[in-house]
Amino acid sequence: MQSAPETFGGDRRSATLLVLIIAAMFSVLLVRLFMVQLRPAEKLEERGERQRFRAKERVGTALPEVPVRAEVRDREGRLLASTWFDFDLVVDAVELLRGAKTPAEQAARCTALAGTVASTLQGTRKNLTAKALLMTLSKGALKKQPTRWLPLVRGLNPTEQRTLEKALVGVKGVRFEHHERRSFPYGAVTAQVVGLVGEHPKDRPGRVAGRTGIEFQLDRLLSGTSGALPVEKDAAGREFLPRWVEEATPVPGGQVELTLDAEIQRICMDVLAHSVPACKAEKGSAVVLSARTGEVLAACTWPSADPLTIGPKDSTKLNLGAFLDLYEPGSTIKPLFVAWALQQGLVKMDTRFDCGGADGVHNFGPRLVREYHANPAPLTVRDILVKSSNVGAVRIGYEKLGLDGELAALKAFHMSGRIKLGFPSMPNNRHTEKAKAHALYTPTSFPQGYEMMMSPLMMARAFLVFARGGEYIEPTLVRAIHPHGERVLMDLDESSRHVRVLDREVALAVRSALEEVMESGTGKSARSAKYAIAAKTGTPKIGQSELYNPLICTMAPVGPQDPEIVVVVLHHHVKNRGPGTYTGGTVSGPPARDIIERTLDYLRIPADAGRSAKAAKP
Repeated sequence: MQSAPETFGGDRRSATLLVLIIAAMFSVLLVRLFMVQLRPAEKLEERGERQRFRAKERVGTALPEVPVRAEVRDREGRLLASTWFDFDLVVDAVELLRGAKTPAEQAARCTALAGTVASTLQGTRKNLTAKALLMTLSKGALKKQPTRWLPLVRGLNPTEQRTLEKALVGVKGVRFEHHERRSFPYGAVTAQVVGLVGEHPKDRPGRVAGRTGIEFQLDRLLSGTSGALPVEKDAAGREFLPRWVEEATPVPGGQVELTLDAEIQRICMDVLAHSVPACKAEKGSAVVLSARTGEVLAACTWPSADPLTIGPKDSTKLNLGAFLDLYEPGSTIKPLFVAWALQQGLVKMDTRFDCGGADGVHNFGPRLVREYHANPAPLTVRDILVKSSNVGAVRIGYEKLGLDGELAALKAFHMSGRIKLGFPSMPNNRHTEKAKAHALYTPTSFPQGYEMMMSPLMMARAFLVFARGGEYIEPTLVRAIHPHGERVLMDLDESSRHVRVLDREVALAVRSALEEVMESGTGKSARSAKYAIAAKTGTPKIGQSELYNPLICTMAPVGPQDPEIVVVVLHHHVKNRGPGTYTGGTVSGPPARDIIERTLDYLRIPADAGRSAKAAKP
């Protein structure tokens, strides 16, 4: 008799709680409806679109959904890199054999599929037989646990794919996977500049992206932009297309036109392929610049590798040492300091200096500087360049310019920092800064080309100043791009590209001395019978070893007009095997001459008819 009121009270509390819950739910609903009414309709539509649209390549693999990677061409329109698509026919063995209960039925299905494929493609693939396809199928399809998506035929072209797709209508368990392929017609010749492509786990399936060179630097431009396709999901999470489909059209990549000339590139690679083994160097690099425009006509390092056949052990062969390797320039730096001293009025071309006398040595305090060949008589500034006198160069640099003057010369010639060429991983060319300089050793090292690290491209850029009559210009590698099919020249700030460094008279005086280097100085072993060449040789030693990096910086043809090209050739790690086996003139001089002669002949620059007898002089 006592429990009835308690039960009634409990029911009352439960009813009250239920009413509160229902009231709360209606309150939330009212607030939600109120917020929907207040929020602008356009924002709700924008949010809905963001949820509904997504990257088109995630929906399917139809070719129109993915833009074709654009071409790379040289200055003459020659194809350096292009893209095509091919297909693989793959078989889901589980689906193919579904319902086939006996081994005989399973074998019959495999035989029928193999026969259809072979008969359809026999006109385009003579070696494709039903028997061979059946063996492939048997390896994966007739197992106790069949392999899913077994590749049956690889590398189908679009015509083969379409023909085979029609022949296999209604066949279950077959599909086509498309792959983006990249070809490089010039192979190893241009591979270091153009670069290579490859797949990456983070990319969409089948997509190739630039990994090195221009392919990497301009990957976004070359790749284009994928389209977008609206998709919706049902309650089970399955995707389907809405009734009205509006898709964003993919934007194709833009073609890239380089300043490179593939034939000049081939000349350089061919010359290095002979010279590097001949001097037993580790590798060799060459740079060819147009003296008129500063454009890179060729840049290569031998040995190279074909990006389509390269193996893991050969990956370093795609490093473009002509741009990326740094070294001490040695005596090739001497013209810069001589020219700057002339520019400042500190010396004249006929000013004479004692250069160590018969002993060929001179002490600058505790610093001993030695000549390669002793010069008993004093040398003029011109002779210091022609004979590559170490003592004479140091006397001009250390005694006349001083550390501040030397640093000013390096700054005027832009001999530090990265060259903004539009190429990946460009190195930081550098020299000892004033804050870290030694009062004696640094200003005596600079004129000999030490305490500084420069790339072959940096030295080629410096010699453009002499080739252009004292005017500095920035080199370029990308000539034009073609977005949306329109050719757009790479316009640069001309005021920053063209800077007067030397008076023209000074530049011509130094250039005349450098011409004598090839006639009777350290480069005479590389004299040309066809063209007058101005050059400076260098033989920087690598630390305390017996290894050297012989190089030569040249410009040609020299005459009344400014030269057409600047050529730098460097051989890495050449061993001293006796006189004439390791110097810049004897090792890198002849290859540079060969590159110059073949390049100017290719450019149809007339040879000097009077050169033959002059070049034959001892």
